[in-house]
Amino acid sequence: MLTLDLDGLTVPAVWEICNHCKGEGHHAKHLGAFTSGDLAERGDDWANDYFAGNMDSTCECCGGSGKVLVPDFGKLSKSERDEVDAHFAAIAYMDAEAAAERRFGC
Repeated sequence: MLTLDLDGLTVPAVWEICNHCKGEGHHAKHLGAFTSGDLAERGDDWANDYFAGNMDSTCECCGGSGKVLVPDFGKLSKSERDEVDAHFAAIAYMDAEAAAERRFGC
């Protein structure tokens, strides 16, 4: 049985396709989005490299595997689900706080 350790809480887990890279294991999200004008400005060679994936980076969420372990909520008790929800809520809060600090230049 697969398990996942969430800061000391070990829960049953299942594999899911990574939402960040959609299972590809890599992406070019670090480059941002481009309009057709941006692509024309950079030239055909650059655009061809971009669309061929030559500028992609390994997905930081799945480490390039295209899949991630997630809690198997169907096998968790109510108290375990509550603990898992609290764990992810704390992470979301910390991420939001860090984003706010970046906006203020901290």
